[in-house]
Amino acid sequence: MVARKQTSIKVDPTAWNEAKQNLKIEHSPTKVITSQLNHIFLSVCGFIKLERLRLNYKMNHFAIKEKIYIEALRSAYQKVEKLECA
Repeated sequence: MVARKQTSIKVDPTAWNEAKQNLKIEHSPTKVITSQLNHIFLSVCGFIKLERLRLNYKMNHFAIKEKIYIEALRSAYQKVEKLECA
C-alpha cells in the first residue's frame, strides 16, 4: 500500500472572514430545505459578482458595497425630490 502525503490548504484568514461576512448564509430566515438551498446558491452568486467587482476596481468588498449603497440612496433621493415637485 502506498501512503499518500497529505497536503494542507492554507486560507488567508482575512479573505475567509470577508467571505463569511459577505455570503450571509447564516442569515437565511427560511425553514424549508428548498428555500435554504436557493438562499445559499444566490448568496454564492452574489459573492462571485462582488469578487469580480473587487478584482476589476481593486477595492475591497466593503468599499464596493458602500459605493453601491450611496449610489442607491442618491437615486432614491432624486426620485423623492421629483415626486415632491410634481
